[in-house]
Amino acid sequence: MKSRRKSRIIVLLLAGLVWSNVFVNKCFAFNVPAYANAAASGKQTLRISFNYLQFELNSDSVYAELQFLVWGNSIKYELQNGKYYGQVNVNACFIPESGADTIKLSAKIFSEAFDDSVTAAQNNIYDLLRIAMPKGKYLMVLEVADNYQDGESLRFSDNMDMTFDNRTVRFSSLQPISYMSASDVGGKYVKNGWEYVPYFSTYYPSEINSMVYWIEIYHTNAILGENAEFKVISSIVDETSDSVYMRKEKKYTSQASIFMQQAYDIEMLPTGNYLLKLEVKDMQDTLHACTSHFFQRNNVTVNNDSDRVASMFDYDTLKRYFDYISVIATTKERQFIDNFSEEQLAEGGWFFYEFWKSRNAGSPHEAWFEFYKKVQQVNNNYSTLRYKGYKTDRGQCYLKYGPPTEIEYHNFDGNAYPYEIWRYNQVPNGQVNVYFVFYNLDRTTKDYRLLHSTVDGEAKFPNWEEEVQSGKALMIENTEQFSQ
Repeated sequence: MKSRRKSRIIVLLLAGLVWSNVFVNKCFAFNVPAYANAAASGKQTLRISFNYLQFELNSDSVYAELQFLVWGNSIKYELQNGKYYGQVNVNACFIPESGADTIKLSAKIFSEAFDDSVTAAQNNIYDLLRIAMPKGKYLMVLEVADNYQDGESLRFSDNMDMTFDNRTVRFSSLQPISYMSASDVGGKYVKNGWEYVPYFSTYYPSEINSMVYWIEIYHTNAILGENAEFKVISSIVDETSDSVYMRKEKKYTSQASIFMQQAYDIEMLPTGNYLLKLEVKDMQDTLHACTSHFFQRNNVTVNNDSDRVASMFDYDTLKRYFDYISVIATTKERQFIDNFSEEQLAEGGWFFYEFWKSRNAGSPHEAWFEFYKKVQQVNNNYSTLRYKGYKTDRGQCYLKYGPPTEIEYHNFDGNAYPYEIWRYNQVPNGQVNVYFVFYNLDRTTKDYRLLHSTVDGEAKFPNWEEEVQSGKALMIENTEQFSQ
């Protein structure tokens, strides 16, 4: 029953791949003449997307995970006891380079039961196989055939390095994810407490705005020492220029095996070819392991200019992004932003690129994406009925100065207004031990206004404590213009 439920899930999650007819990761398909012959004879042409991944079990053993996505409209269905069923037969063998015994496996992949063959053809079938083996190098040979249709089997072979040398830090294969949710039950579709469905392509269309994956890291305790801290750096880089678009860094404590799960928001990633790179470094920045995963992005909302301007937008989109960045812009930059018109679209694209290049010359894309994530955070946390979070006082403070070191919350008490004090150990202009006071005039919404700050250029109201205790609304004008 588990595999049948998965077949329904995969149809929804991989809809973006179906329309584009993409079969990229180790995918099977007959050549053109075979398609023509199949069409002429009325036979279905078997199509399977296939991932194979490599993982370590222990110091001596490893396992290969074979993942299959059978396209529902490419197989024949048989009527049995009033229901239609499909079946694909799999034969796999792993021939060791050392001359040891060949490992062989035969398996059957079943569809669920359908009332009619038309409905059956609309449902893809997902299944996986795991094969344990000693460490070493192998030639994998795979054969797949439609059980209910005579014809040539699909065949695939590849060399697999399954050594996982214990003397080095190693990554497992990277597992792209279509669907993932926490699970407290076991089963072959659950790993490390997560139920998952793989992503069967290296192609991410505009309809998919996140790239989710997990990967395992081995031997850090043996190489770096027990309970040693280290970091994993992941980045999305342009395949050709090596320009960094996004970057994340996370600390871990060494173990024999570490399960790492991560997601990237790729909504604003331009069309292009990219590498997802991962590195394991100790706290002295010595590199111990690295790996990369190729993927393609097609994004109709963001155009890519490979010459110099990384991102060009339509007028409405660029106007919205200018609204985001105006809070961190200099006085001169805000003059351009405030007077930007549709006739200046090309100039606006150059301005946007130069804006971020001036803040991160080596990776302007990364600077923009990091800021864009902050906008999303403040929109989630501080939006009100009247304003998006980035338009609120707290949201703009967060965008300018980052997350506060400490927040002191004061809820409604008698006649006093609810208020918050955001404290910072240091802000970008060099001031230390500063704070902001925000208070809620209507006591019911999330619309907190900035009342007082000790930061140069921000609103001043030295008697703020008296004001919040009075319960009397008072609009405070910011008499000092903020500048970078």
